Amino acid sequence: MKSVSIESALQHSPERPAIVLDDVEIGYEQLHREAIALAEQWINRPTGSLIGISGDGPVDVVSSLAAAQMAGHIPVLLPTDHAHNGKKFDTTPAIRWFDRPPSSAELDRNSVVLHTSGTSGPPKAIVHDWASLSGAVHKEAPYRHRRWLLAYHPRSFAGLQVILQSVLTQGTLVVAYKHPADVARQMISHDVEFASGTPTFWRALLSGADEFSSNKTLRHITIGGEIIDQPLLDQLASHFPSARISQIYASTEQGVCFSVHDKLAGFPASWLHSNAGPCPMKLAESGELLLQSPLRMRGYLER
Repeated sequence: MKSVSIESALQHSPERPAIVLDDVEIGYEQLHREAIALAEQWINRPTGSLIGISGDGPVDVVSSLAAAQMAGHIPVLLPTDHAHNGKKFDTTPAIRWFDRPPSSAELDRNSVVLHTSGTSGPPKAIVHDWASLSGAVHKEAPYRHRRWLLAYHPRSFAGLQVILQSVLTQGTLVVAYKHPADVARQMISHDVEFASGTPTFWRALLSGADEFSSNKTLRHITIGGEIIDQPLLDQLASHFPSARISQIYASTEQGVCFSVHDKLAGFPASWLHSNAGPCPMKLAESGELLLQSPLRMRGYLER
């Protein structure tokens, strides 16, 4: 898989808005300037240094990721609660350098370290690379220069997927983390075309469905991160009849595995018993779904 250059993406269309935050537009040119300034500060560090990124805003995260690439370092997106191995990271400044630990995964200047969500225990540091993280990005013409909702934390795996999809296609990220009514207003006022969220997010948004009475631009809905039931899919199809609805199966460790677009909960059972599925998969005796994604992680940072 071919790696990607965030710097090149930031340079491609400097006049375009990259991020809309609190109704303020931040352009690609500004992001590129901020990335250059950071890279100049970091260039004297040994190549391949680990740099912890704890900024909570997409502007900080995008410029820091680009700067790490430009300076030849390995970005570490710290857990969203700034905790790691029971310790709290200092979040001022939003950058922290630290030594390489023993690792089961190969580390090089194409590596990116993320953390699991911590829902089943303390967050674990895992190693991806730019190719695996960008492998699910759609770069075809219909996806270029579009407006994408960012409702995930920008340092989470899901948030980074949305960021890369938008930035690598010179799109615009519309950031909305607040009350569902505010998210709906932002989506309408900024003509969001692609929106991704958990079932919990979509249920909350639909609770204020009247806000969407004037929405004419939403083209693609993505759902993932939790169990998806048929009533929710039916509600979304009813409220957004012209939108494509995708159920995405992904995890921080496995990366993006596959997606289903038929508006039926789950995926075809035949995939478990044949080679017809998008990747090797089977059900374990415990009932867990075992699969092997081509976009999976390299390994864990620490063992």
